[in-house]
Amino acid sequence: FHLPSARHLTVAGKGVSDGPHEIESWGMVLRSRADRRQPSSVDELQALFDEARQSGRQVGLRGSGLSYGDASLAADTLFLDMTAMRGILAWDRESGVLKAEPGLRLRDVWRLVLPDGWWPPVVSGTMMTSLGGAAAMNIHGKNGVQVGPIGDHIRAFEIMLSSGERRVCAREENAERFHAASGGFGVRGVFTWSVIAMKRV
Repeated sequence: FHLPSARHLTVAGKGVSDGPHEIESWGMVLRSRADRRQPSSVDELQALFDEARQSGRQVGLRGSGLSYGDASLAADTLFLDMTAMRGILAWDRESGVLKAEPGLRLRDVWRLVLPDGWWPPVVSGTMMTSLGGAAAMNIHGKNGVQVGPIGDHIRAFEIMLSSGERRVCAREENAERFHAASGGFGVRGVFTWSVIAMKRV
Protein backbone atom coordinates (compact mmCIF):
# COMPACT_ATOMS: atom_id res chain seq x y z
CA PHE A 1 0.00 0.00 0.00
CA HIS A 2 1.68 3.17 -1.20
CA LEU A 3 0.22 5.93 0.93
CA PRO A 4 1.76 9.29 1.78
CA SER A 5 3.75 9.12 4.98
CA ALA A 6 2.05 10.66 8.00
CA ARG A 7 4.54 9.98 10.80
CA HIS A 8 4.35 13.65 11.83
CA LEU A 9 0.70 13.03 12.73
CA THR A 10 1.53 10.40 15.33
CA VAL A 11 -0.43 10.73 18.55
CA ALA A 12 2.32 10.48 21.12
CA GLY A 13 2.37 7.42 23.36
CA LYS A 14 4.87 6.03 25.83
CA GLY A 15 5.24 2.40 26.80
CA VAL A 16 5.17 1.48 30.48
CA SER A 17 5.64 -1.69 32.46
CA ASP A 18 3.75 -1.29 35.70
CA GLY A 19 3.64 -4.90 36.92
CA PRO A 20 0.66 -6.45 38.74
CA HIS A 21 -2.43 -4.44 37.95
CA GLU A 22 -6.16 -4.74 38.56
CA ILE A 23 -7.98 -4.73 35.22
CA GLU A 24 -11.62 -3.64 35.23
CA SER A 25 -14.36 -4.36 32.71
CA TRP A 26 -16.11 -1.45 31.00
CA GLY A 27 -19.22 -2.01 33.11
CA MET A 28 -17.06 -1.79 36.29
CA VAL A 29 -18.53 -5.07 37.56
CA LEU A 30 -15.83 -7.62 36.71
CA ARG A 31 -12.12 -7.44 37.55
CA SER A 32 -9.02 -9.52 37.09
CA ARG A 33 -5.40 -9.17 38.16
CA ALA A 34 -2.58 -9.41 35.64
CA ASP A 35 0.96 -8.25 34.89
CA ARG A 36 0.15 -5.30 32.65
CA ARG A 37 2.57 -4.09 29.99
CA GLN A 38 2.09 -1.26 27.52
CA PRO A 39 4.32 -1.58 24.44
CA SER A 40 4.81 1.59 22.40
CA SER A 41 6.50 0.02 19.37
CA VAL A 42 6.58 -3.19 17.35
CA ASP A 43 10.03 -3.96 18.77
CA GLU A 44 8.73 -3.68 22.35
CA LEU A 45 5.75 -5.85 21.42
CA GLN A 46 8.02 -8.50 19.93
CA ALA A 47 10.20 -8.46 23.05
CA LEU A 48 7.13 -9.05 25.22
CA PHE A 49 6.10 -12.05 23.13
CA ASP A 50 9.68 -13.37 23.46
CA GLU A 51 9.45 -12.92 27.23
CA ALA A 52 6.12 -14.75 27.36
CA ARG A 53 7.45 -17.69 25.34
CA GLN A 54 10.59 -17.98 27.43
CA SER A 55 8.66 -17.90 30.71
CA GLY A 56 5.79 -20.09 29.49
CA ARG A 57 3.23 -17.39 30.25
CA GLN A 58 -0.01 -16.75 28.42
CA VAL A 59 -0.60 -13.36 26.81
CA GLY A 60 -3.81 -11.34 27.13
CA LEU A 61 -4.66 -8.41 24.86
CA ARG A 62 -6.60 -5.20 25.49
CA GLY A 63 -7.40 -2.20 23.35
CA SER A 64 -9.37 0.55 25.07
CA GLY A 65 -11.14 -2.01 27.27
CA LEU A 66 -14.62 -0.98 26.11
CA SER A 67 -16.04 -4.38 25.17
CA TYR A 68 -19.04 -5.71 27.05
CA GLY A 69 -18.70 -8.31 29.80
CA ASP A 70 -15.30 -9.86 30.42
CA ALA A 71 -13.96 -9.64 26.85
CA SER A 72 -10.95 -7.51 27.82
CA LEU A 73 -10.05 -9.37 31.03
CA ALA A 74 -7.39 -12.08 31.30
CA ALA A 75 -6.27 -13.07 34.78
CA ASP A 76 -2.70 -14.16 35.60
CA THR A 77 -1.31 -13.33 32.17
CA LEU A 78 1.25 -11.06 30.61
CA PHE A 79 -1.43 -8.52 29.80
CA LEU A 80 -0.71 -6.24 26.84
CA ASP A 81 -2.39 -2.83 26.89
CA MET A 82 -2.09 -1.68 23.27
CA THR A 83 -3.14 1.95 23.74
CA ALA A 84 0.41 3.36 23.49
CA MET A 85 0.81 2.07 19.92
CA ARG A 86 -1.31 4.76 18.28
CA GLY A 87 0.70 6.14 15.41
CA ILE A 88 -0.90 7.38 12.19
CA LEU A 89 1.40 5.81 9.61
CA ALA A 90 -0.17 7.13 6.41
CA TRP A 91 -3.20 9.13 5.30
CA ASP A 92 -4.27 9.60 1.66
CA ARG A 93 -6.59 12.62 1.48
CA GLU A 94 -7.62 11.78 -2.08
CA SER A 95 -8.67 8.15 -1.65
CA GLY A 96 -9.64 8.33 2.03
CA VAL A 97 -7.41 5.40 3.00
CA LEU A 98 -5.76 5.40 6.44
CA LYS A 99 -2.93 3.24 7.76
CA ALA A 100 -2.58 3.32 11.56
CA GLU A 101 -1.39 1.42 14.61
CA PRO A 102 -3.90 -0.55 16.73
CA GLY A 103 -4.13 1.80 19.71
CA LEU A 104 -5.37 4.78 17.70
CA ARG A 105 -8.86 5.73 18.88
CA LEU A 106 -11.82 6.54 16.65
CA ARG A 107 -11.82 10.06 18.10
CA ASP A 108 -8.32 10.62 16.74
CA VAL A 109 -9.26 9.08 13.40
CA TRP A 110 -12.11 11.48 12.76
CA ARG A 111 -10.10 14.47 14.01
CA LEU A 112 -7.62 13.65 11.26
CA VAL A 113 -9.96 12.74 8.39
CA LEU A 114 -13.00 15.01 8.84
CA PRO A 115 -11.29 18.25 7.75
CA ASP A 116 -10.48 16.49 4.46
CA GLY A 117 -14.11 15.45 3.95
CA TRP A 118 -13.98 11.87 5.26
CA TRP A 119 -15.47 9.94 8.18
CA PRO A 120 -14.90 6.42 9.63
CA PRO A 121 -17.26 3.97 7.92
CA VAL A 122 -18.22 2.34 11.22
CA VAL A 123 -18.39 4.17 14.55
CA SER A 124 -19.13 2.51 17.87
CA GLY A 125 -21.26 3.99 20.65
CA THR A 126 -18.12 5.53 22.20
CA MET A 127 -15.44 7.57 20.48
CA MET A 128 -12.74 5.96 22.66
CA THR A 129 -12.74 2.58 20.86
CA SER A 130 -9.31 1.62 19.48
CA LEU A 131 -8.85 0.52 15.87
CA GLY A 132 -7.19 -2.73 16.93
CA GLY A 133 -9.94 -3.55 19.39
CA ALA A 134 -12.60 -2.65 16.84
CA ALA A 135 -11.02 -5.00 14.30
CA ALA A 136 -10.47 -7.79 16.84
CA MET A 137 -14.14 -7.64 17.85
CA ASN A 138 -15.33 -6.73 14.32
CA ILE A 139 -17.60 -4.06 15.78
CA HIS A 140 -20.66 -2.57 14.12
CA GLY A 141 -22.26 0.83 14.42
CA LYS A 142 -25.83 2.06 14.20
CA ASN A 143 -25.48 1.81 10.41
CA GLY A 144 -24.60 -1.90 10.56
CA VAL A 145 -27.53 -3.00 8.40
CA GLN A 146 -26.38 -0.71 5.59
CA VAL A 147 -22.58 -1.03 5.74
CA GLY A 148 -21.78 -4.14 7.79
CA PRO A 149 -19.09 -4.38 10.49
CA ILE A 150 -15.75 -2.61 10.46
CA GLY A 151 -14.01 -5.70 9.08
CA ASP A 152 -15.76 -5.09 5.75
CA HIS A 153 -13.81 -1.83 5.40
CA ILE A 154 -10.35 -3.03 6.46
CA ARG A 155 -8.19 -3.63 3.39
CA ALA A 156 -5.11 -5.10 5.02
CA PHE A 157 -3.27 -5.46 8.29
CA GLU A 158 -0.07 -6.80 9.76
CA ILE A 159 -0.47 -9.33 12.54
CA MET A 160 2.13 -10.56 15.00
CA LEU A 161 1.74 -14.22 15.86
CA SER A 162 2.57 -15.72 19.25
CA SER A 163 5.84 -16.93 17.69
CA GLY A 164 6.83 -13.30 17.11
CA GLU A 165 6.48 -13.76 13.35
CA ARG A 166 4.82 -10.86 11.50
CA ARG A 167 2.53 -11.40 8.52
CA VAL A 168 0.76 -8.98 6.21
CA CYS A 169 -2.78 -10.12 5.47
CA ALA A 170 -5.33 -8.84 2.97
CA ARG A 171 -8.36 -10.17 1.16
CA GLU A 172 -6.11 -11.59 -1.58
CA GLU A 173 -2.97 -12.24 0.52
CA ASN A 174 -3.10 -14.69 3.45
CA ALA A 175 -6.86 -14.42 3.01
CA GLU A 176 -7.75 -17.22 5.43
CA ARG A 177 -5.79 -15.58 8.23
CA PHE A 178 -7.23 -12.18 7.25
CA HIS A 179 -10.81 -13.35 7.76
CA ALA A 180 -9.99 -15.41 10.87
CA ALA A 181 -8.34 -12.48 12.64
CA SER A 182 -11.14 -10.03 11.86
CA GLY A 183 -13.46 -10.66 14.78
CA GLY A 184 -11.00 -13.26 16.11
CA PHE A 185 -10.88 -11.76 19.63
CA GLY A 186 -7.07 -11.51 19.40
CA VAL A 187 -6.52 -15.26 19.63
CA ARG A 188 -4.97 -15.30 16.12
CA GLY A 189 -2.37 -12.70 17.05
CA VAL A 190 -2.08 -8.98 17.64
CA PHE A 191 -2.51 -6.29 14.99
CA THR A 192 0.51 -4.03 14.52
CA TRP A 193 -1.15 -1.83 11.87
CA SER A 194 -4.21 -1.84 9.67
CA VAL A 195 -5.33 -0.12 6.48
CA ILE A 196 -8.93 1.03 6.48
CA ALA A 197 -11.03 2.93 3.94
CA MET A 198 -12.96 5.96 5.14
CA LYS A 199 -16.27 7.15 3.62
CA ARG A 200 -16.75 10.53 1.92
CA VAL A 201 -18.98 13.03 3.75
